[in-house]
Amino acid sequence: MRANQGRLNKLLVMSLVLGVLFVIMMVLVGADRIAWFDQSIIDAVQGMENEGLTRIMRGFTFLGSSLVATLLSVIAFLFLWLVLRHRKELLMFLLSVGGSEIWNIIIKNWMQRQRPNTHRLIEISGFSFPSGHSMAAF
Repeated sequence: MRANQGRLNKLLVMSLVLGVLFVIMMVLVGADRIAWFDQSIIDAVQGMENEGLTRIMRGFTFLGSSLVATLLSVIAFLFLWLVLRHRKELLMFLLSVGGSEIWNIIIKNWMQRQRPNTHRLIEISGFSFPSGHSMAAF
């Protein structure tokens, strides 16, 4: 029992530290203090651009799409519910998936960071921060 409490305390501390780091990143993004970082990443990625890599990245974009994320979430939900019969884990899964989507919407609408307007390979609407793909993957 004591080992579980220690693990839970470590997870709580790690969650708090990561949460604080995310808030710091939000402040930096909101104050437009990391535009240099954005531009260096854009320049590096565009410097590597070629037809083969573009096809591969479009595949990754599809894997991170709402369709795939929803399908995987439904499969995980059914597996937890019907196969493993893990009720507590199922509740945690639902809170994680639903909570991350809700937080993503709230933060996007609060930050209202426009998407970069440089050399888009696909058109996507909405604000850019935080990344919906990253939130869903996480």
